[in-house]
Amino acid sequence: MSKEYEINESKYRCPECGNDKLRARSVQVCEDGCEMWVECAVCGYDPAESGDHVETVMGWDAGLEVYALDVWREKLDEQNKDSEVSP
Repeated sequence: MSKEYEINESKYRCPECGNDKLRARSVQVCEDGCEMWVECAVCGYDPAESGDHVETVMGWDAGLEVYALDVWREKLDEQNKDSEVSP
């Protein structure tokens, strides 16, 4: 299942293609567990590793969408912070 969002803050647009539309996704990863995450709706970029995705036993959980969006923001903030550090 998936649901699309539009990001208004330019610093949270997809760093790969510049798109401002994101898609929240959910997939079953084991018998009684699912992961939810946010990816670019155009190129599919996901800044999080699988272990950073939101875990749920309920499959799609609308209440967890906000946490998946938070992971997107946190990972992009980390990437931006790392790119600002001088060698």
